[in-house]
Amino acid sequence: MSCNKHNIEDNTNSPSNLVWQSITNTCSDTENLPSGGGIAHCCVDHERVAFFGGLGLRRYNELYIFNVNTNEWKKASLENAPSKRCKSSMCCYITGNKHKLIIFGGWTSEGKTNDMHEYCIEDDKWKEVKYANNSVPPARSAHHCAIIGKHMIIYAGIGAKKFGDMYRFHLEKV
Repeated sequence: MSCNKHNIEDNTNSPSNLVWQSITNTCSDTENLPSGGGIAHCCVDHERVAFFGGLGLRRYNELYIFNVNTNEWKKASLENAPSKRCKSSMCCYITGNKHKLIIFGGWTSEGKTNDMHEYCIEDDKWKEVKYANNSVPPARSAHHCAIIGKHMIIYAGIGAKKFGDMYRFHLEKV
C-alpha cells in the first residue's frame, strides 16, 4: 500500500543550503499517489504531511499521507470518508496515542457545508462527528482552522455571505 521510492537528497545541515528541493516520484504504484489538483488541504505533524480533497477535473475526497521519515505515501480508506469537496479546513490533533485529522466544512457539489469528520491515522478509519447542540457554525468554505489545546478553532470563510466570525469546538468530547 506504500512505495518507498522518492529521490530526496538531504543536504539541509548547512545554513547556506536554503534552497527548494524536488521530491521526485520513481514509484510505479500510482494507486497510492495523489493525482494532483488545486485547493487541496494540508496539515502536518512531526513526521507526516496530509493532503485532503481539492478541485481539479472534479472535486476530490481522497486523503493522502506522506511520511517524511520513510518517504512513503499512504492512501487512506474511503469507507465513511467525507463527500468530495474543496476549500474545507483540516487540522491535526493528537489524543492519547492516536493521531487524528479533523475536516470541517467546505464546498461540495451540493454547495457549502458545515459537517465535521475525523480520520484516525493509526486505525485508517473515518467517522462523522455529530454535534451535541444547536450552535453549529453556518455552512462555509475558504475558512481557516487551528488547534489550540483541546479545541479546534475555525475563523471566517464564505457561505451565504463573507464571514468574519470565530467558533471553538472541544475535541475531547468527540
